[in-house]
Order: sequence, then structure tokens, then C-alpha cells
Amino acid sequence: MDTTLRSQERLARTGDPAALIRFANSVGRIAGRDAALATLVDGRDQLEVRRELELFPAWSQLDANPGATRWLDTAPLSAAPRVRWKSAKLPRTGGRRAAGPWRFVVATPAVVVVGRRGELVAFDPESGAKLWALGQLTIAGDDRFERSFVDRGALVRCRWNRATWHDLRTGQVVAEERFDGGCLLGASLDGVAHFITLTHPKRPRCLRLLEASAARSGLSVRWELTESAIPLEPEQALLGSDLLVLVGYSRGPGVRVLALELSTGSPRWTRTRSARRGLLDASGLVLQGDDIEYLDVDGTTRWRLQAWLPLAGALALTPDTVVCAHSYGVRWVDRSSGATVRELRTLRPCRVAGARDAVFVWSGCPLAILSSRGAPLWNPRPDERHYFGLAREVLPLRGRLMLIDDNWPASQVVCLEADQAGRGG
Repeated sequence: MDTTLRSQERLARTGDPAALIRFANSVGRIAGRDAALATLVDGRDQLEVRRELELFPAWSQLDANPGATRWLDTAPLSAAPRVRWKSAKLPRTGGRRAAGPWRFVVATPAVVVVGRRGELVAFDPESGAKLWALGQLTIAGDDRFERSFVDRGALVRCRWNRATWHDLRTGQVVAEERFDGGCLLGASLDGVAHFITLTHPKRPRCLRLLEASAARSGLSVRWELTESAIPLEPEQALLGSDLLVLVGYSRGPGVRVLALELSTGSPRWTRTRSARRGLLDASGLVLQGDDIEYLDVDGTTRWRLQAWLPLAGALALTPDTVVCAHSYGVRWVDRSSGATVRELRTLRPCRVAGARDAVFVWSGCPLAILSSRGAPLWNPRPDERHYFGLAREVLPLRGRLMLIDDNWPASQVVCLEADQAGRGG
């Protein structure tokens, strides 16, 4: 370590967030982004550091990111795990039938947030300590318009026509905005919160891209489309680098998928094939309907695969494969050719998620870790299978794996990390 780096390290230890960020940037240039992230984590209680942490891959909203890829470019847990911590039991107020199951909402190096209908609970990802909880909202509206995402050190909570910013570490409200209609999707783009909103069905339909001011003191309309320009009823919105894709059912000439230029709202292409949901990244789009269809971002179909996916979360994108958890197993499909790379047989339908070269499979089988091409990396021992078979939700995060252990009558969050001794449960 040279003299300049030692000096930066001493200043970082004084508690100055700017000094810590400078030191982390220097560490990153020498040892890589994973080392820089590890350096910043200890300062996560400071707002400036939390904003810097947001520049690293994180599960910024439900299903990973605005493209719902269920995959992150973050260092995965890819070896035999052990339990790092277990959270306190999650609240059961309202009954599981009324509120629905707990799911991961966002997960960053600063906070892990789980939620169910209208409720959120936040935990420290290092210790598992409960940070804050937000009770059930009573605003009436379509659950399709309940969204949460991370924006500049805050959790943005959207419910029908209202967006509320909460400090990630305390849960305190720092800003609030209202808009005309429900929020189909929210995301932080270039450090600014954006909202895709759709007016109420009983009013003339209008789709808008709204942009929050830097001070979170107002919303401006970046573009809007009137009813005549919206040939479908959107059920899902997906964001890519420069593309907005709407997936829904037809209100006009059979259009089921509409791709728009993100910056202007101008139409790029449409699809008429049935689709229930999709996944989008900078390289391509996967549509799930009666079959699985992979498209380039210009709308050209590369391949189509006959597969029925009975569960939500049964589809994930990695850089070189599409991972499909169908009715009787999991299939890894090459993104460019559509050829099956590997297939894993299971007794029941599974769910999948991924990080870098690791894919996690669970639900219909005990938790397993495989490579992005389907090669086994870790499987639980027979005496571990009961425990790892209880996971309802699995979420990868920087060298760890977060589970929601659905051991009725109470659920809890469990954090796994690599077992340095070799095995662990």
C-alpha cells in the first residue's frame, strides 16, 4: 500500500463520508469494484455513502431491476453456505390470507426490505437487525400500481397515485408527491426518480413519463401518450437502457406488446402474440406467454421455445443464457441460438434467480446453486434439504444469499454466506 493510499485510509477512518468515498474509489482502481464495495459498506449509515452504494448492482426493486431480469451483476454466493444471521419473526398482522406472503422488495448493501400488501420491514444486511417497519396502507386501488424502488439514498414507495420517499436506514418520510393515475413502474434514471403512470380506467387513458425534480419538490411531464396512441391495456412495464416495453392485453388491433423510445415516447415496434410478462435488458427481451419468445431490442424474433411456466419468478436472464423453470424442470437456453445448453429435472415447478456466473434454483426442489450454463456448484446434503427446502424467496446480494424462510406459522429473513470451513447449514 503506497503512502497516498495509507493517508486516504487514515482519513476514511475519521468518519468523513467524502474521505471514505475517495478511499473506496482508490481501492476500486487497484483491486476492483467488489473491493471498493466492501470498503464502503461500513459507512452505510451516512447518506452520502448510501448514495454511492447505489451505483453498485443491487436488487433495486421487485424482480431485481426495472427490466425484471431476476439477475444481478454482483459477486455471488457460489459455494457451500452457512447461516450468517436470522431476522426476528416477521409480523403476522392481518393474517397471511389477507396480506399475502412476504417478498423481497429491494436489497442493497445498505438495507434489505421485505414486504407484502401495503407493509414493509427493513433489516440491516450485515447484522440482520430490524431497522424500521411501515404499516399497512389503506389507499384503495389496483395492486398492479403498488411499486417500490431505490432513489438517491431513499426508498420510494408508490401506491396508486402517491409516491413517498423514505430514508433507507430510518424509514422516515423525506418527500411525497402525487400524480394523476396509477404508477406502472418507478425507477431512478441518471440519479433522478422517474414514474410511468397510467390514468384511471374510467377516465380518458393517458400514459406519462414523469420526472421528479432534484429537490423532490415537484414532478414534470417528460412526455405523454393519449388513448389513441395506446393500443393495449398495460399490465407490466419494463425499462431497458433506452427502451420502455409495455406488456398487456389488447384494446385495439390485437397488440399485446408495445415498445417505446424511452426519451420521447415514440413507438418503436409492436407484437401481437400473447404475452403475460417479460424480462428486458440492454441485449434483448424475453416474453412469456403460451411459449417463451426471445427478441432483439429492435423487435426481431431470434427464437421461440414451447414451455409452460406455472410460477411467477420462473424466468431469469443471464448475460449468455435464458433460464426457464418449466413444469417439470429447469432449462438453460443459449440467448443467441435458442439451443438448450442444459436441463435439470425436478418433481415440482421451481423458481430461479441469478448473479454473475451463478443461478439459484428453489421452491420445487431444495435450494441448489448452479452456473449460468447449468453446471452444479453446490447442492445441500440430505440432512440439510429440509431446511433449504423451506425457502419461499431467494435473493442474491454481494457474496451472500437472502432467503425468506416460510416456516408457517411465522416467516423470517435468513442470510447465508460462504462457509469458509467447507460446509454449513
